[in-house]
Amino acid sequence: MPYWVEIEVANPTEIEHTFTIPKGRMISPKDLRSKVQNLVATDNTTVTVPPKGKAIVTVATECTDPSYPAPNNTIMDITTFGQKERKGNVFPGKRM
Repeated sequence: MPYWVEIEVANPTEIEHTFTIPKGRMISPKDLRSKVQNLVATDNTTVTVPPKGKAIVTVATECTDPSYPAPNNTIMDITTFGQKERKGNVFPGKRM
């Protein structure tokens, strides 16, 4: 079942940043004991954040473990599990 995740990203620098949340990026519950599903991005999603600004990006995802309930209004973290990172990409590993 598809889910949509909204992520707010802040850019504290003086220059605009553009980055991609890659297809396959795992999104996990912040509380790992919450017993809800992890999500995985189903498409590459590119976002541009203005200098000293914020952006909200909507990411298409799918659940990864149907034996757990869906994460509804659950605080999630972007993970870097299994992903190669690109030089200059300010997004990976940042807690959302």
